[in-house]
Amino acid sequence: SHGCVRVLQADLYDLADKIVASRELDLTPKQIAQAKKTKKTLAAKLEPVIPVEITYDTMVVEAGKLHIYPDVYDRKKNTIENLRAELRSNGVDAPDLSDETLEKMLARAVSKKQFVVSVKNIEAGRTLPGGQTIVVVTPLPERKPKSSGSTIRKRRSSR
Repeated sequence: SHGCVRVLQADLYDLADKIVASRELDLTPKQIAQAKKTKKTLAAKLEPVIPVEITYDTMVVEAGKLHIYPDVYDRKKNTIENLRAELRSNGVDAPDLSDETLEKMLARAVSKKQFVVSVKNIEAGRTLPGGQTIVVVTPLPERKPKSSGSTIRKRRSSR
């Protein structure tokens, strides 16, 4: 990566709508709708500026579930120590969780797949059987080429 940050289009539009509403920007719904239909940039000056903090977290507890993502930048983030710290900082009570189980959890977050398990399953000792490995981002469906409306006809040869 060269500093790019990937955001799903729906999330980007949601964020933009929230910024426009909260800052009461002088943009009409028509301007915003038009910008969403084209690749032309619609710029608006934000005063005061909005600070953005970007973190690289490979383990996070959200909505009662632990998500372990692959360490795609190989920053040595997915370690047993970091996993224990993440669980501890989120109040997950799992004193009997072995290093072997933690290693297996970490090993399931590879390539484009994450390992997800509920906190309840962790605390009940069902960490591995209660978890699942799923894709990080679901691929978008392939787009069919747009038809130009014309039909190509083969000429029959006369013999």
